[in-house]
Amino acid sequence: MKAFIVLLVLGLAATSLARPELNFSEVKESIKKIKEARKKCQSNPATALDESTLKNLARGGVPPANAGAYALCISKTLNWQNADGSVNTAVIQSRGQAIFGNKPELQAIIDECAVAQENPEATAIHLFKCYRKYSPHHDEHEHRLHYAEVAKSVKKIKDSHEKCQANSATALEDGALKQVLKGGEAPANFGAYSLCVSKALEWQNEDGSINRAYLEERGQALSEGNDTTYKAILDECAVAQANPEATAVHLFKCYRKYASHHIG
Repeated sequence: MKAFIVLLVLGLAATSLARPELNFSEVKESIKKIKEARKKCQSNPATALDESTLKNLARGGVPPANAGAYALCISKTLNWQNADGSVNTAVIQSRGQAIFGNKPELQAIIDECAVAQENPEATAIHLFKCYRKYSPHHDEHEHRLHYAEVAKSVKKIKDSHEKCQANSATALEDGALKQVLKGGEAPANFGAYSLCVSKALEWQNEDGSINRAYLEERGQALSEGNDTTYKAILDECAVAQANPEATAVHLFKCYRKYASHHIG
């Protein structure tokens, strides 16, 4: 089952906390640029796509006649391609490095994706298809994502991680969280760390009980009040366990189940 986009940031906690090397200010900047590019291209009749068409494309449907024009408009606005349609590899690499750092995996993806095709529009489509292959999997509700709320949640995730890492009782050694998320053995204080982060994120109350009202509120904010699908996942994940620490671990594991995969 694909993760619904309204839960991407909730699930992102389980992934992003293992990756403190992410530059969250650059993530926020990229979110802003994508939103602006889409708004610009949707305002032009020559490049605009209606929402049903976007949904159809996300499901692998037949692209409309102006799909290439739409892709090229966004790609140029993001500076992925130059005015003449050639690939702006320098910008793509710079943005990737700004967010992820100099990771070998990132360079391999750039080498695969930043390749010119038979014409600028085909190149733009190739760029999007290729990066979609490696990016978080968005479902048909992607267009409803509230970008400001995403940025707010990303910052809160980072702050929560840093707070708990600053406390020797809850701090995890470098690489420990990544290892746990890969199925490795959890360190002795993993429950304490999980509970610390969960409380900092307000997923759990001070007494360790689940703050379902807050989780629902965040889900509604991320979906701009348009989606109810996140409630089904909440019903599965927001379930108290034997003790508060076990509940926190369950929350992270459950949301991790629905979270998207990221580079590294």
